[in-house]
Amino acid sequence: MSNISKELSFEERDNLSIEEMKEILRQAIALKENEDNQFVRDVWSNAMKILSIAGKRELYDLVPELYELLNSWEPYFRQGAVSNLGHWLNIPEFKDKSYEIFMNDKSSKVKFSALLSWGSYYMNTKNPLVLEELYKILINETYDSGIREVALGEIFDVVGVRPNFYDPYTSKLIKCQTPQEFNSKVDWKEVIGLLRKYAPDALKIYPINRK
Repeated sequence: MSNISKELSFEERDNLSIEEMKEILRQAIALKENEDNQFVRDVWSNAMKILSIAGKRELYDLVPELYELLNSWEPYFRQGAVSNLGHWLNIPEFKDKSYEIFMNDKSSKVKFSALLSWGSYYMNTKNPLVLEELYKILINETYDSGIREVALGEIFDVVGVRPNFYDPYTSKLIKCQTPQEFNSKVDWKEVIGLLRKYAPDALKIYPINRK
């Protein structure tokens, strides 16, 4: 299949060659902001179908196109590229870039995936500097609940233990409407216990006495 110009079914996607997938991602890279027609909608849909499988299927040949999508105006493309390069493919050179994207991207959904990706590089390392940074993010009430929940989960992942007070896979912390509601659902004693053991310097920035 060449010059792909229609929306693909999932079955058609699964039968694509790597070169055809590359073509679809290149079409997405070329999209201009504020364009809206059937071709644009088909390209968007096809690209999202590719982004949903690239990392899970370890399609490393798509890495160059994924890097290009990081500069897309479309936040869903940036989010998909970040997630694939970091969380799924764990490209070594992308580690610092994922943190940079977390700090600088304007989209909360991109920030969410960038932080998740950055933390994935440090699973089970007990790295105190990483734990300190995640803790700073966790207690920063200007971030939305989704990002704070990622920071919380990554603290446990970096240490290499499962939390006792919530299940990361079924948690509804992301749905908390206010910082106060989020804070009330966190077992700060358990979190502080981990930090006291593995990143004691982080507690020097602890802002208030939460129980």
